[in-house]
Amino acid sequence: MEAAGEIPGDQKEYADVHVLVFHATPPISLITSKKPVKTMEDLKGLKLRVLAGPPTDVFKAMGAVPVLLGMPDVYLAMQKGTIDGSGIPLGTLEIFNLYEVAKYWTHVPITTSYFTVSMNKAKWNSLPPDIQKAITGVCGYEGSRTYAYDFHDSYDQPVRKEMADWVKKGGQKLEEYELPKAELNRWIEAAGRPVWDRWVAGMEAKGLPGKAVLADTLKLIETEP
Repeated sequence: MEAAGEIPGDQKEYADVHVLVFHATPPISLITSKKPVKTMEDLKGLKLRVLAGPPTDVFKAMGAVPVLLGMPDVYLAMQKGTIDGSGIPLGTLEIFNLYEVAKYWTHVPITTSYFTVSMNKAKWNSLPPDIQKAITGVCGYEGSRTYAYDFHDSYDQPVRKEMADWVKKGGQKLEEYELPKAELNRWIEAAGRPVWDRWVAGMEAKGLPGKAVLADTLKLIETEP
């Protein structure tokens, strides 16, 4: 949120709206139904539901077969075997009851997904200044931080413990695996910087400051408490 409005592409994209809050999901991990994923080689040939854009490139770089599918369709697709698994934020496992069709859950921070809370700009401009001030007071940078910490720390972190209870109570079995740091580094080497570089090249080709945006983003990540 701190950089919102400073990027030329963003200025054009949000020209007709008043942005209130940007926020992202916690890191997206991986659930599968046929076999556990413990190494990058285990991803080869797996049909996995992914997000469009760079997340698709990430999974493709590691040998998986990306499938673009709406989250409400993931349960049935896994149940029927149309897909072998999906990248998901922790809370989604509960919300869509995916623990009923998944057998394996690999904890690995692969990608994330971001959301925007916006208002029609004309409607925003029609509000009295005191109402605008009240809304702005709980939005912007602080609103984005609140989303991040409440959504991540206060909700998703406890889900791993709660999930074990739900699975046990429902007679299901969900095998969890924490990807070791050494293996994670292999994934990053194969699909981290290479995907970033392709994204930067694509943005620069469109006349947008992709290199500067990436550098600023990494700097914000390092300095954000």
